[in-house]
Amino acid sequence: FTARIETVLRESRALSLKDLAINGHDITALGITDGKRIGAILRSLLDAVLSNPALNTRETLLAMAEKAETEMA
Repeated sequence: FTARIETVLRESRALSLKDLAINGHDITALGITDGKRIGAILRSLLDAVLSNPALNTRETLLAMAEKAETEMA
């Protein structure tokens, strides 16, 4: 368990919303203004990044946020 935590920290993986490559301001810039939706999108992005850390890039997360908003609408 300790080795796994050390690996995660060494690889700078996202462990919380603040570790994502984008934030709520970026999502608002996409035209999404509802706070609950922004929170839901950020949580879904974090879940995706926890499963696949390679997704934690600005471009990928913005595209995923746009897709998530389309699916929620």
